[in-house]
Amino acid sequence: MDKAEKLLAEKEQDSYARWLKDATYKQLEAYSASNDPASFQAVLNAQQSGASFIKDDKGICPKACLGCDTGYISINEDGGGTSVQPVPGYPEQNCVRCRWFITGPAFLPGLVHHFNVIGYNMGETAERLMQFEKDIEQLENKKFDCEQNNQLFTEYERLVKLEKLHQQELQKNDKLANDYNATLRLIDRSIAVSKKTTESIEVDCIQLVTAGEMDDIELMITEETNKLFQLQTLCNGAEIYPETDASKATLQRSQIIDLTLAANEKKPILFTLPPELQLIAGNAWMRILINRAGSLKEAVPYLTTPYAEGRKQLAEIGFGIEFDEALKLQQQVLIPHSNNEKSKIEMLVGGL
Repeated sequence: MDKAEKLLAEKEQDSYARWLKDATYKQLEAYSASNDPASFQAVLNAQQSGASFIKDDKGICPKACLGCDTGYISINEDGGGTSVQPVPGYPEQNCVRCRWFITGPAFLPGLVHHFNVIGYNMGETAERLMQFEKDIEQLENKKFDCEQNNQLFTEYERLVKLEKLHQQELQKNDKLANDYNATLRLIDRSIAVSKKTTESIEVDCIQLVTAGEMDDIELMITEETNKLFQLQTLCNGAEIYPETDASKATLQRSQIIDLTLAANEKKPILFTLPPELQLIAGNAWMRILINRAGSLKEAVPYLTTPYAEGRKQLAEIGFGIEFDEALKLQQQVLIPHSNNEKSKIEMLVGGL
């Protein structure tokens, strides 16, 4: 999604918000996606009370973001009873798990980006879990050897600490997995809504569906094992959705790009930029590479093997040597946090 598509999506989301203010319960059931029917009643209550609808890139909160502390229904597995609780992660606004939250096809790009962010965070958590498990296993083996040989095990404190950290990561991973599944359910429901015959929507002349083809959305949520493909998807979305914390992903991608530059006899340059410019410049660099390659799927191998290892040169696909010079110039003319950063970078590197 580029800036123009983002503006179009915002107009569609505004149309959806206006539609919500007059929709009936039956229409909400047919043309919305939510976690609980309570969201439909919350919309109707907001219509009557005049409460404001709070919109973000994923959907709308009909309770003005004031229902997080009652946004989750917990089911007692033993007795079967239910209780009202805060949304998992509270006081964080975890909208995709909230029973008040409502969304639809107009918000699919934002939902998909959120889905990708959670997937990336799950991958990072899994790596930490694997490392903790490896360290714990080594210490437990050492502890066992000490017991067998009547020796004092002197790293008990470290073992306890690692077990505690491991448990914390397990809890974090469990929450992320549930957030991941909840987001996917909302995406699936929104896609299903978009494929319906929208008679009432046509009558009201309200645009509730997102721009583009559903095949594009479905491709974006396909599980991807290529780490760079995942990083690029996240970084590209982070430029459109600034609430995303893509600092770690940006750093990882910058390291890969700089490695590729070095392997292709160019001076690594991204590491010299502040994080904000690394994101923008890295995206601009990748756009050039994608244009040369034809698609992101085709471009990604150029940054893995053999180009990152130096067995082939980027020049072989028409990737000029001017990029590092453009970045040097960009360092001199760009003012950090300027609103014109992106356009200036694209002007500098657009002709490569």
